[in-house]
Amino acid sequence: MKPISITVTLTKEQLQARQLLLNQVIEFDEVKEFQKTFGVDDEFIAQYVQRFSNWVQNRRLCDGCTGLHMCRQSTKGATLELLMDDDVLTTEISKCRYTREEEEKKAHLSQFVISDMPEHWATLTLASLELDQESDDYLLLVDAFTRWLRQPDAKGFYLYGHPGVGKTYLLGCVANMVAKSGKTVAFVHVPSLISKLKGYLDSRDELNQLLEKCKKADVLFMDDLGAESVTSWVRDEVLLTILNDRLEHKRPTWFSSNEDFKTLRHHYTYNQKGEKEEMKAIRIMERISALAVERKLSGTNRRKE
Repeated sequence: MKPISITVTLTKEQLQARQLLLNQVIEFDEVKEFQKTFGVDDEFIAQYVQRFSNWVQNRRLCDGCTGLHMCRQSTKGATLELLMDDDVLTTEISKCRYTREEEEKKAHLSQFVISDMPEHWATLTLASLELDQESDDYLLLVDAFTRWLRQPDAKGFYLYGHPGVGKTYLLGCVANMVAKSGKTVAFVHVPSLISKLKGYLDSRDELNQLLEKCKKADVLFMDDLGAESVTSWVRDEVLLTILNDRLEHKRPTWFSSNEDFKTLRHHYTYNQKGEKEEMKAIRIMERISALAVERKLSGTNRRKE
């Protein structure tokens, strides 16, 4: 079969329009920089004048942009690039610097084996806290957490206080910083964890996998401990199993709770039938107190501010 040759003949008006476009395009700073970088002349630009025009228009959508929140690209955070590959003009879609910065900020999330944190907390750290109006007690607590992060200890912190004072928020800051250091993190909301485990009762593999993640993570954060409904299974088969394993292997564990050690012990004293099981409550509290230093977070309810 003979190759088919297709010749496109432009009208006088089309030729004039193309020449006008070329005259504009070769004056663009972006095109001049491209010619300087890749050593191509005006004749080469003329061959691909429409592609260069589209490229410049696309790049200029980014003029004045200060972040992804004001991106004007059709694909958010993506830009069109023209490159030369063995003297062939190629097109590439690349991530803008704001997209790359955002991904770098969230790269540590791959270290979370479980995360019940809100997505928008991904960039939180203790350094991002605004401390100007905080109390001395709050500053001392942040300082203690910062020192722990510099020299991690097998013993974490048990942070308790009234609802809304910022316990979970602080734990989220610490969890992100632990993940940034390269350690694996499990951040679990305890009532949600129990609910998930109950849903896996007919699937022992999934149940055991979730328990293993809690046991084996380098650092475990147990948020809202004591807010779960107590049953013998929850206390003895789930929580005690996790805590005992972590204590034996000296894996740091952090907690947040509305309860102090004394009221948490009372919480675990009675099972779902209302039966008093004081020794079992003592057993779990021994693990918790061995795993973490009890610290109170005072203050007003920040959720109402």
